[in-house]
Amino acid sequence: MTILYALEKLNDNDEWTRMHTLTIHTCQDATWNEWSFSTLKFALIFCLVSPQVSTKLHGSECQQLGRKRIHENAPYTYHGFVQKKGSDFEKPDLCIAFNSGASQASMHTWPATFQLLVERKIPSLFTSLNREEAELEAALLRAAGAILHPGLGPVKNPWGSINATSEPIKVYGHYAVNGWLAGGFR
Repeated sequence: MTILYALEKLNDNDEWTRMHTLTIHTCQDATWNEWSFSTLKFALIFCLVSPQVSTKLHGSECQQLGRKRIHENAPYTYHGFVQKKGSDFEKPDLCIAFNSGASQASMHTWPATFQLLVERKIPSLFTSLNREEAELEAALLRAAGAILHPGLGPVKNPWGSINATSEPIKVYGHYAVNGWLAGGFR
């Protein structure tokens, strides 16, 4: 739902809803919940890009009622993936990073990806676990030149998990998977 919400906010009209194929790139390992659909109204291409991703599912395909869901796994940072693809890189309809940790756990891997997303005008969305992380990541995205969509961050994600968990290394506070939208931009 977060993906559909971002597509709705980042597009000026509803033409995207009539597209035959949507291409979604994730810049971080995503759980099946983020990209499983019971019925598809269009072909869907998912490319999971992360240095930790397994390449075992590369090229796997699922067909249901004449629709396809194609998965490609790429074990690179996103900017590394784009560089490796070279002239074969095709701009996705959305690039999304679920709980990227860009402001904390994996700060060193993101600046080049932020620059690439902004320079190539790739529609993008970053989610975060909590408000603090969302605000920090929004500042990093703005510093890279992103002009954030006001409805996409930093704000609470209407489609984020409602299962709040106590912060393990803090005296107070909670976090939730995809609980906040750090920033979305075109």
